[in-house]
Amino acid sequence: MCIRDSCAQCDTLMISESNYSLVKVSSLNGTNGGELTFDNKNNTRWRTKGNGPHEIVFDLGKPYDINGFSTKTRWEGSGRVGGYKIYVSNDTTKWGEGEKFDRARYTSNKTEDSTYFGAVNGRFVRLILESNNADLQISEFRFYKDSTCSVSGKKNQPIDFPSISKKTTN
Repeated sequence: MCIRDSCAQCDTLMISESNYSLVKVSSLNGTNGGELTFDNKNNTRWRTKGNGPHEIVFDLGKPYDINGFSTKTRWEGSGRVGGYKIYVSNDTTKWGEGEKFDRARYTSNKTEDSTYFGAVNGRFVRLILESNNADLQISEFRFYKDSTCSVSGKKNQPIDFPSISKKTTN
């Protein structure tokens, strides 16, 4: 199993967005549908209603050894992904335990974020997303495949730590 940052011999390649299709979205604000997240145009977007969580499910056209995804938005403040859970499957009914749960970082670019995990073979990708402030406004999603290292059959071990509210003592 290779994780992008710790296995230099693995080639991570983008899966062409021309293969993507939309299976479902949990919410929609106006005519800004989920299919706009793979139209290769940064001036269109999927816009959701409320803080979420929001769900979007993609069909990548065929199974790949999926090992990451990226998200892009035009906005630096509201509308960006706060937290996410990603699931990969070969059908749309058995999602398993999930591959990675995390917070979006937007560290190097305030409108883009990428995440990687151990490769998992699947055709369908399900994202459960939280907004960092109000509704989501996502311009593009891209998914990545591991093209050189074989999938070992090991499972990713996501750990979901709920937020702890501020505590005071005296």
